[in-house]
Amino acid sequence: MTGARASIHAGDIAVPDGRAKQLAPAAAYFAAFAVAVSLALWPTLRAMANVWLTSSAYHHGFLVAPAALWMAASTPAPAPRASAGALPLLAGAAMIWLVGEAAGAELIASLGFVCILIAGAAAIFGLACARAWAFPLAFLFFMAPFGESLLPLLQHAAARAVTALLNFSGVETTRDGVVLSTATGGFEIADACAGLNFLLAAAMVVAIYSWMTFRKPVKIILFAIIAITLALIANILRAFVVIFVAAATDGKLNIADDHILFGWFFYGAMLVALIAGARRFADVREVPPRPAMREESPLHRRKTSLVFAGALALIALAAGYDRLVVLRAPSVAAPVSLPLVNAPGWSLAAPSRAWRPALKGADRRLYATYRSGAMQVFLAAGYFAYDRRGAEIAGYATRPDDGVSWRTIETLKAPLKAFGRSGVYRIDRMRGDDGGALDAIEVYWLGGQVFDSAVALKIAQAKARLQGRNPRGGVIFLAAPTEESATDIRAFLVDAEPLSAWLARIDARPVE
Repeated sequence: MTGARASIHAGDIAVPDGRAKQLAPAAAYFAAFAVAVSLALWPTLRAMANVWLTSSAYHHGFLVAPAALWMAASTPAPAPRASAGALPLLAGAAMIWLVGEAAGAELIASLGFVCILIAGAAAIFGLACARAWAFPLAFLFFMAPFGESLLPLLQHAAARAVTALLNFSGVETTRDGVVLSTATGGFEIADACAGLNFLLAAAMVVAIYSWMTFRKPVKIILFAIIAITLALIANILRAFVVIFVAAATDGKLNIADDHILFGWFFYGAMLVALIAGARRFADVREVPPRPAMREESPLHRRKTSLVFAGALALIALAAGYDRLVVLRAPSVAAPVSLPLVNAPGWSLAAPSRAWRPALKGADRRLYATYRSGAMQVFLAAGYFAYDRRGAEIAGYATRPDDGVSWRTIETLKAPLKAFGRSGVYRIDRMRGDDGGALDAIEVYWLGGQVFDSAVALKIAQAKARLQGRNPRGGVIFLAAPTEESATDIRAFLVDAEPLSAWLARIDARPVE
């Protein structure tokens, strides 16, 4: 094919040998930068890779960087010219990562890690190249395991839709949160059944296929809406078919064990049909004239070296501050045991053996049962001498349900005053394997301050740790049977002592 321009699809573009030679020096610098970032921020990369490996919703994480590299190599770009003007962007990205580290928020740290790679590319290749590669660079954000906050919304939406389909098809079904009950038995729309894996897969396919096929924003948006809608529909139909088959055969045919595989097969077929149809509306992308090759001058080579050195210095500074200040372990010790929370008018009973919340990493734990007349409240508390990896005050490992004997089927919010702090607290409605049901609220504290949410705690924690302070903290769970949970828990909180009084009695105890 001859001529200055050629109308071909973006995915067919190849990097000419001359352009590859121009890119090679900057590519070598960036490869060295990426390796240095991976080593300096290894805990964050390891945490991301662990999620990619262990969660079916994020297996695609291993493919993101190679796909972004392929898209960048297939996109015409000007000759690389290092840009010192991108170093402030790199400093801002490093700050995002530091805030994530200080807050113990792996998602923010992961996003900061990706931002560092993007800003590093802009610094080493230049802002003009970064603009040309805007899409491949933005695609790197798929490395961050985001989307878990959508799980409750997806679970409840799927549960409502599946319930409606089952009732419409003649299978009488009732719903309690994300638990569906039929004459055959109970079925839970669990985290893995929420459809997040299909949703993220759809988003990635939309991104890559849109880059290869479309140029008009209207087509890209329409294709994204259709693909994501199909992902949600596929997940709902998958759950519906599993329950319907079990109900129709009176439990004799159970395909629940293969429901994930069935879902991928079903969604894959729908996606292939969508892509086949979308090809009819593909746009062509004209390749711009190849810019004339210019030999890199000694001045440009020196500038690239200086920008590369500056980028490494910023990463070293961020990693060093993280290790020496943010993650520095304070010289503190936990008390030998925790005193009971005083609540005048309430008597103590044996701690609940059936309910044990997840308190992984807590230095000390406390369990108690309080009764006042017909009211009964279960208390579980976790005490952390300081927040650290593997012992986070707020996170997945600190929650009211253990994921085994108890599972959260619905989350609510309620205005309460807990231990001296008025706020809107989260309520987890849980169901146990024995059929029992509990409502539980979670109250966090850091230093001497009470927080009504994990997010508020994380913000305060980030501020403290960035200043080199890592105060003690913890969580208190209060649970009661669902029928009277609001009344019982509110009544207990009215009578319970303030946090400061409880902490004072902790301080009076000997330490280990």
